[in-house]
Amino acid sequence: MKKIPESLYKRHGGRDEFCRRTASPALGMLNSGLQTLWLKTVKPEIFARIRHILHFPQYLSYILTGKIYAEHTSIGCHYRTMGFRQHDLPSMGQSKGLNLPEPVPIGTLNEVVIDGKN
Repeated sequence: MKKIPESLYKRHGGRDEFCRRTASPALGMLNSGLQTLWLKTVKPEIFARIRHILHFPQYLSYILTGKIYAEHTSIGCHYRTMGFRQHDLPSMGQSKGLNLPEPVPIGTLNEVVIDGKN
């Protein structure tokens, strides 16, 4: 398991630089992005069946709106796959074959209808 975070750090300028770019501390496998990379590496047959990787708030939003996305801080801090200054999600997340929620501006709203009411 230790190889996964270390190889990620090495590809992105070392642990300190990676943590600086993603604004997320190195907390081992507590991170969703590292857990996902572990699953992809160690259990590829299970990973191949995954359509989307969502935390509960994004999952609840999907249930209500049918849309899959998250705001930038969730993608960066919880998945550790995005550099905040450049918003470089593709180079750090999607290039690893992770199907993460699309980051959207924090003010994004979707109107939903529940029991015929908005």
